[in-house]
Amino acid sequence: MAKLIMLAGLPGSGKGLYAEGLSVNENAKILSSDNIRVELCGNEDCQDKNTEVFELLYKRAKEHLNNNKNVVIDATNISSKRRIHNVGEFKKHVLECHYLDTPFGICLQRDRNRSRTVGYGVIDRMYKSLQVPSLNEGWNDIKYVHTHTEAKVDSLKDYFESVITQECSYSEMFYEAFQGAKIFENISDLPQDSSYHRLSVSRHTYHVWEHVLNNYEGKEKLVMLWAALLHDIGKLHCKDFREGSRYANFIGHENVSAQLACNFLSWIGYEDNFVSKVVELVQFHMKLLSIGESEKGIEKLRRLVGEDVLLMLKSLREADELAH
Repeated sequence: MAKLIMLAGLPGSGKGLYAEGLSVNENAKILSSDNIRVELCGNEDCQDKNTEVFELLYKRAKEHLNNNKNVVIDATNISSKRRIHNVGEFKKHVLECHYLDTPFGICLQRDRNRSRTVGYGVIDRMYKSLQVPSLNEGWNDIKYVHTHTEAKVDSLKDYFESVITQECSYSEMFYEAFQGAKIFENISDLPQDSSYHRLSVSRHTYHVWEHVLNNYEGKEKLVMLWAALLHDIGKLHCKDFREGSRYANFIGHENVSAQLACNFLSWIGYEDNFVSKVVELVQFHMKLLSIGESEKGIEKLRRLVGEDVLLMLKSLREADELAH
């Protein structure tokens, strides 16, 4: 059976080079949205015919797959909703999504160093919108392709676990145990400037973690502890003030937090199966807030993530609401 491999990642994440390797290893045809833009518009930067570009891309993908030829789709593919739609279109084939987990800073640096740049604004907007792929979208398999800014340190996993699985004070956690971990230093005592949250991001995070530690009794407690610690880790990057407002907003922070969590947990030594569980909770932790009491919305979320994850999200939401 022919295989469709969809890449997902920011501009500058390395999708083009990675696709070339896949084309050899999987004996696959590469279909690139940029190449089709050149074909239709004469310019890779043209956004005027996006609908036509992707209609042609998916038409060609179906033709190759129906001829039993493997296909790699090289595009950013940042939207979960769009990916779910594509799964439905190609469900009779083997479906894989490969997420290039390349840090934002590396993507920016690569973009600056190439002849055709998309610029900070475009990458930043996509960073806040990119939803990390998960199996609940309908894929047969998800592969994370990690790039780290520092050498992998597996011993950190045991060290952090020893800290987060037992009682400790806020000072012990953020000023001692997490000292030197940039991902936590970035939110340390960061004001939320919010009408909803009176605590800083790090103090709020601490109390969410503390509630989970003392109250959560499910089988995935370590997953929940990490989700509690990482659910708001992207708030520094996303903090913004609308003109005339004294209150900050953090639009897209759940997406940035999920990307940061994915990279960080892999870097300290966790396997991808564990990483994906934490990332899923971080990615969806705002859903119950937006759904509210809507039974229809809750049922839709249950169908998407399953009953076990829904219960974990409810527990995380409870901790989040109590830690103001």
